[in-house]
Amino acid sequence: MMKRVLVVFAILAFNLTLLSVSFPVTTSAAYDPTAQGCSSSGQTNSPVCKASNADPISGTNGIINTAATIIAWAGGVIAVVILIISGFRFINSGGDSGKVASARNGIIYSAIGLLVIIVARVIVSFVLNNIK
Repeated sequence: MMKRVLVVFAILAFNLTLLSVSFPVTTSAAYDPTAQGCSSSGQTNSPVCKASNADPISGTNGIINTAATIIAWAGGVIAVVILIISGFRFINSGGDSGKVASARNGIIYSAIGLLVIIVARVIVSFVLNNIK
């Protein structure tokens, strides 16, 4: 019984670790020196102010970034739920080799899915940051 409790805690700790890593990567700068000058001086048509305006498609709050964030969160939630369910199936398998293998595959595939989601989100952020 103690072994099962330790396995559940290990799976939950692993899930929390992956969940903390899968938060969306922020693409905005911490400080924008043009933001205050463009909004207060009325120079919104200058090249510097136009460059600092967010693109509605690929900008920080653009459609691509928003869609990638929503898809990453949805996929992450689904993968974590499958990981938890597979952990409980693993604990309750009762030594049946078929059930153990099925639960183990669920754990492995959902962990791989979380890694793919994280890598995909990083790639999308990298590409959107480098579009000029």
